[in-house]
This record gives sequence, structure tokens and C-alpha cells, in this order.
Amino acid sequence: MTPASGPPGTHSAQQFYVTHCVKTDSVLSNPGWSVRAASTADLTLARQSLEYPPYELPMDMWSGLPSRNEAPRRLARIPAAGEGMWVVNTSYLEKDTMGRDRAYFTHALLLPAVGAIDVLRSWAAPGWTTDYPQGAPQQLGVPTLPRGTAIGEAALAAFAGDAPVAAIAPLATTVCPPRLAADPARRRDLLARFLAAFVASVEADASPRGRLYVHAEPGLVALLLFAAARLLPPGWTNDLTFTTYEPAHRGLREYKHARVVGTYFGNPAKGLDPDLASARGFGIDTFQVEHCSPEFRGSPPVEWAALIELAAAGDWSLIDRTRRLLTDPRPAPTRFAAAVDLARALTRLNAGTVTAQDLIRLKANPDGAAELTRRGDADWPLIRAAAAASADVRAAFRDDLRAPARLLELREAAKAAVVAADIPEWDRWWNVVRGVTTPTEARGQLASLLKELAPSLLAAPPDVRTRLRRDCADLGQLPATELLTPTEPAELTELFNVSASPADWRALTSFLIVGAEWAEDWLPEAVVPHRPALREEVRKHLRTDPYDAVPGFLHHARKNAPKRFRQFLAIVFDPPGPDSHQVLDQLLGGCRLSPNDWEAVVTGLDLTASEAWEGYLAEGDRLAHLLPVLEDTPTGRSLWEHVAGGLTPSLFEGDADQVAQHAQLMKAVAALQSAGKDLRMILPKAVSGKLSAAQLLFAVLGTPPRAEDHPPASVQNAFRHFWPTPAHGLRAVFRNRYAAIDPAQAPGGLAPFASLFATCFPAGDGYRACSTCVNAWLAVVHGSPHEAVLQLGYFKQHVPQEHWRPLFAEPRQIPIAPWILDQLEADVLAEMTVDRDEREAEGEPHRRTFKARDTFPNQSLLIAGGIAVGLVVLCAVGYWLLKPKPAPDQEPSPKTPPVADHLPSTSSKNHQHQLLRGPRPCKRRIARAPSVRKPGPMATSPGIE
Repeated sequence: MTPASGPPGTHSAQQFYVTHCVKTDSVLSNPGWSVRAASTADLTLARQSLEYPPYELPMDMWSGLPSRNEAPRRLARIPAAGEGMWVVNTSYLEKDTMGRDRAYFTHALLLPAVGAIDVLRSWAAPGWTTDYPQGAPQQLGVPTLPRGTAIGEAALAAFAGDAPVAAIAPLATTVCPPRLAADPARRRDLLARFLAAFVASVEADASPRGRLYVHAEPGLVALLLFAAARLLPPGWTNDLTFTTYEPAHRGLREYKHARVVGTYFGNPAKGLDPDLASARGFGIDTFQVEHCSPEFRGSPPVEWAALIELAAAGDWSLIDRTRRLLTDPRPAPTRFAAAVDLARALTRLNAGTVTAQDLIRLKANPDGAAELTRRGDADWPLIRAAAAASADVRAAFRDDLRAPARLLELREAAKAAVVAADIPEWDRWWNVVRGVTTPTEARGQLASLLKELAPSLLAAPPDVRTRLRRDCADLGQLPATELLTPTEPAELTELFNVSASPADWRALTSFLIVGAEWAEDWLPEAVVPHRPALREEVRKHLRTDPYDAVPGFLHHARKNAPKRFRQFLAIVFDPPGPDSHQVLDQLLGGCRLSPNDWEAVVTGLDLTASEAWEGYLAEGDRLAHLLPVLEDTPTGRSLWEHVAGGLTPSLFEGDADQVAQHAQLMKAVAALQSAGKDLRMILPKAVSGKLSAAQLLFAVLGTPPRAEDHPPASVQNAFRHFWPTPAHGLRAVFRNRYAAIDPAQAPGGLAPFASLFATCFPAGDGYRACSTCVNAWLAVVHGSPHEAVLQLGYFKQHVPQEHWRPLFAEPRQIPIAPWILDQLEADVLAEMTVDRDEREAEGEPHRRTFKARDTFPNQSLLIAGGIAVGLVVLCAVGYWLLKPKPAPDQEPSPKTPPVADHLPSTSSKNHQHQLLRGPRPCKRRIARAPSVRKPGPMATSPGIE
């Protein structure tokens, strides 16, 4: 009867009797243990029925030779070869056909399909044949599985219950032996241990421990198996194979036909082989717990208590619902208790008595959630009612409640409550909508609801209107216009309550009241007679601190009534004065208007040209606040150009108004930068250039010695933003700051200005560059008391020697003092003489310094030049002595005095030049040649040091 024997195939139901028989009674014509009768002539199947292991009494019962009712009975369900199941019922016989002791009779059924529960229900059924007389027919009819009463739901409930069980059946058929009949706790513990061990054996199916051995009376084994098949989800028991009794002395470890193997020793003192309960499988000994597998010797597992309790209560419908909830094929036992709770909740759900906690448990459990999904819309009314009463239910069923169709239904219920003026009902349904949506979604739902209710909102009772406004405030939602339009004068007080109504609400209310006269009449007829009083209340509110409703009021006016905007402005700013200034200051400080709104305000008030607002922007930092908020509007750009265009050179002379104006512009620029604005998009190009120029000029004029750090083109361009040319700017700077400095009295005092001049007009070796720089210098220092000395210093420091005479020969508007060229050449001669004396003092031989191509070709010509200079000086002195003196009351001539009058000695001239350009870095030497001496070109530098 092993699965490996016989050809595979599909069999119809057949039955066989296997026992000890004579040859003439044997279907196979074999004396001894053979097939006594069969329902089929198929000898192959007949031989398979013989393959199941023979039955034997426990060894401890051999000597007693018990009756057939006091001997163990075997019921087995094992797989057949190919398809189908063998169901075997074996009974003990006292004698065989030869009169020998300890025989047996097997009634075997080969069924195409049969469940374990049905097989177990057949325990001790009268339909099982337990003996067959000699000479009886060999042909049997088509079998049916017997059905008994010893094992079933009633027997299991009695075994799990608290009441004692009547133990009157003999060993062959008893399901509750006397040792357990009066001990319900022990019975329940046994059920828990067996269920745990059974699950463990199934989980270990692929391992060596995939078998369960049970030491118990065969009927008790059958009842425990029935408990597993009836209580556990089908995935655990679908392939259940078992035998209620196999003789232990025949070697249980070699038995491979079934997963669960029952045995009985006939001696309670004996126990299961430890090897069977540890290495070869799991073991449950119903006589001695210490002989169970180590895993099941302690306290019984608690996870089975809920199922056993249901079995004891006989609540089989709840057990079936629990099994259905456990949708996994083999759910973990730890889930059974929760599944029982869910099954109870579903039972109450079906009865309409479900609680909020029931629904929450169902939704939180995967099996319960799957069951709710399977049931579809049948439970929606109960869920909806529970959600309206419990925030926890709303949280648990959030995804279901926020489905579009569900939200629409909930919103309709809330709308109906508003129409009925039922605030508690409104709260119920709106709390559901609010609780299952995000703030953004809730705002959309409320806006849709108020839009649908709009025609009836003006007629709604005051408490309903107040409640709707409160719900809008909770979401930061602007209420519908109908809720912000006062339906009676008293309601305006509530609408203007700063602590209860946000600023944008009060702004819209103000606009609705004022605009009702000039734009569109939104006011109900009951309020129209009170319009003047309401308008005055609006005016007071807008002109009262904190002024936070003014921005929104002006925005609504510009957007909805642009042609009447000046009239709306008058509500806030008329008459102009300190109060109006304070309102506008608050707006500027808070910056709560958009650029377009600000443009409308500036234009509407004529803020930059109106006599009523004259001087307003000149005070404090108002201009610095206004320019940034206008951003890139046309009015803003025009104001930038107007203010920046008013900056003049007086700014650099310390004019207070100019300095303040420039400071306001720079503060506005800083505010735009801190706000992350792109200045290129806001400031006109001319304004940006002029402000940059002013900053550069402040830098080079504030610390002129650093002027050379800036590119010459940048400095020149900066001057052009405020003067026609850089030379005009330099002349203004010179006259304001440096004209009075005497180079002889303040050594180095002109060095900062010289550095600035050199940055704007860098000297070069080319003649044209030199001529340009000379003309600029002459223009800058013209009219200075020390003009001639400054001209001399510039030539000597910056003009190459070869350009001296050509530059003096050029016609020019501002003349060069005629003695300067002679002085320059005399200085060169003096330096050459000093250089020669120093060489002779050092013992060096005298050598010619000049070559034929030099400026002074030979020494005689040099001497002649010196004599000519002396004659010029004598002539000048004589002319001065012979010139008639002016009368005492006559003003001196403004023309430059004769050169002779101010021509100092060489050393004096050099001293004045040294004061102009600061300390001399090193002694100037003339370049040497091997055979002659010549004066080298004058040292040049980018500026006067």
C-alpha cells in the first residue's frame, strides 16, 4: 500500500477485507493473511491492500489476551499509488482461522478523494466491518465512507469544555479516556500542546523532524487530529495523513506512510522513545509530559487559547469565519487570537452592532482589511456613521473616506446640515471631511461647498455664518463673499474683530461696503439704509492701528474698481496730514502691497509732485522704503531716474541734501539686494551707472592715495557721470581741496591729488600722450597761486626731456611760464655738475658726459647756455626795478607776475618741486658712457609721488 507500488491511475471507490483466511476464501487463493473479499476483480489493487503494515497488539497486552473492544483500533488515512486515498480501519480479533491468538481484521477503502475530517468522523462508525465469517461471498459492493458519532464538533466541544466528560466507551472506541474525563484544564492543555506540535511538524516537512508521534489511546489521537483539522486554517491540514495506532515494538522510526503516527503501549509508565521526539520528529505523550519533545514540556502555548475557547463554546460559525480571515495558506499561530477578535467584530458587523474599536481592529489587521474589501459597499453606512463619531475611525479608514465619491457624499451631508441650520450635524460631517483630507484638499472642499451654498448664505442664521467663518479661519481659507458681507450692522463689529478676523477678511469686508456705492452693490437690502454709517466705520477701521487691512483693501480696489481707485484712496488718506503719513509709513514699513498696487498708490496720490505730499519722501528713510517696493514698474523706474538724476557734483563737496539723497538711493539698493532681486531688471542703466560712479568717486576721493588701484578708464568714466570731462572733475576737486596748499609749506600735500590725476591721465613716452596730459594738468592747476611751480614740477617729473622744447613751442590757451624751460635745463646742468664733483671726490678720472647727439653737444655750448640764462635773469630784475609802481589805491594786475619776480634759485626751485611730489626716493644719476657723459632722460612715473 506504499505510494510507490502499483501503476498510477484514477480509481473508483473500492473496498477490501484483509484478514487471516483459508485458501478457498481468499480472493488471491492464498491461505493465511490475504484478501478475504473485494469489490473489484483487479488483483493489482487487491495486492496493494495487503501492503499496509500488519496490526499487532502492544506487547504489554499480549499476556492479557484482551477482547476486541479492549484492544486498540487503527484508523488511517494514507495516499494511494497514483491518485486517491486509502482509508484503513483495523480491529483486533481474538483468534485467526487456525485458532491462534491475536489476529486482526482490516476494512480498507480506496477512495478517489476524501478529506481528513470526513475520515476522522468515521471513527467507531457502525459501517466499518470488523469481522467476516468463513464461506461468506468474496464479492463486495461499491463502498461508502462510514459516518459515526463518536468524533465531531460536539465531542470536541465537550473535550474542550469545563464540564466532565462521560468516559464509558471501551479502549477500542473511546475518545476521552477516564484519566482526562474529570480534568478540563488538562484536556485544554493537551489540545494546545498537540496543535503546537502538529504545526511544528508541518513546518519541518522537508527536514528529518517532519513527523509527529503521539502516545495516546487511538480514539484520543483521532479526536486530537479532528481538533487540528477543524480549528486550523485548511492550509495546515489539506495533506494530512495519519494513523491512530501502530505497534511501537515493530519499529516506528521505519514507518513512513503518514505524518502523524499514534501509538499505545498498554502501560502508562512507558513513554515515547526520546529519539523519536527529538531527532526523528516531534512527540506528544498524553500520559507523561516529560516524555514530550523538549519544545512542548513547559507551559502550554497561549496562542491557541482563543481557538480552544471557541471550540469549547461550540461557536463553529465564528471558527469558520476566523479560518476565512486567515487568508495565508499557513498563517502563523500568533495571528490566531487577533483573527478570533476580528471574527467576533465581523459577527457584530453583520448584526449591525459593530463598535468603533471593532472597525479599527478590522482595518488594522491585514486579514480583516481584506475581508472588508471583499464585502465591498455593504458596510459603508456603518463605517460612515462610526467615522462621524470617532476621530480614530476617521484615521483608520482615511483612504476609504477620502475617495472622491465618498467625499462628495460627505460634503452633501454637510451642506444639508447648513441648509437645515443644524450646527451639530454640520460639525459631524465636516469633521469627517476635514479629518481625512490634507489642509490644501480641505480648503478646496470647503470652497466648493461654500460656492454651492452661496445663494443661501446671506439668509443663513448668524450663528451658522459665524461657524462657517470659524471653519474657514481654521484652514486659512478666505470665506465666500456672502460670509464677509454684513447682513446687519451688528455683524460688522464681529467682522472687524482683529483677534477673530484675519486682515484679508477685514480688507474684503471694507471693500464690499465701500465698493457697494461705487462699483457693485453687494449689500443686502436690509443693510442698504445703514450704508453711510458702515462706510464711516470702514474709514475708522482702516485709519486705526495696526492698519493691516489697508493693503488688501487697496488691492481689491485696484483690481476690481480701477477707475474709482482715487476715491478708494481718499477713504484711507484724506485729508493728507500726519494721520495719513502714519498710515503710509506703516505700509512702507510692512511692505504688504504688490509692486502694481504701490504704483497705483503713488500715482493716485501723486506722491512725488502733489503739494499735499510735498516733502514727505524727503523725511527719514521713506524714499529708501518706497523705491524697492515699486520694483520694476514704470513709476518705479521713473522715480529712480528722477532721484538719481538730481545728484550733482555738490555731492562730493558735502552738500547735505545731496548726501541724504544719495544715502536713500543706496539703502534702496541694499534692500533690493537683501531681498534677492536682480538689480539689472529694476534699475535703469543710467541710474545703475551713476550710482556705481558715485561709489567709485567716493572711494578714490576718500582715500586718494589708492586711486591707482582702479582702472584709469573706470575712474575717467566715473568723472564723466558728474562733469563734462575728467579734467573738469579734477579741476573741481583741485580747487575745492588742494588749491590752497603751498608746496613749500606742506611737503607731499599734493601727492594724493597727483596720484588721482595720474590715474585719470597716465603719462607716457609718446609725444601726443604727453601733450594731452600737459594740457590737462595746465587746465587743472590754472589760477592756482602756485601755478608756475606746479607746472614746473609736472614737466620735471612726467615729461621726457626730448619733448620739452616742442611742447613749449606749441600754441595753447593756458600758457606755460616762460622761465620754466630755462629752469628745467639749468636743473639738468646743475645735476650734471654735482655728479661730476662727486666722481672727482671719489677719485674717478674726469670723462666727457655728453655725446655729439646729446641735447648739449659740448662743454662750451653748455657754458654759453648758462651765460644766456644769467642774462635773462638780469634783464628780468632790471625790468622789475624800472617798472612804474601803481598808485596806493590801484588794484594789482591779475596777470601772472613776470618770471623774474618769482624765479627762485635753483635750490629753491628744486625744494618746491620736492614738496609737490613728496620725499625723493633716491638720488638721480645721469647714465654713463665709456668715454663721454650725457644727461639721461628724466625719470617718469605714473603719478607724482
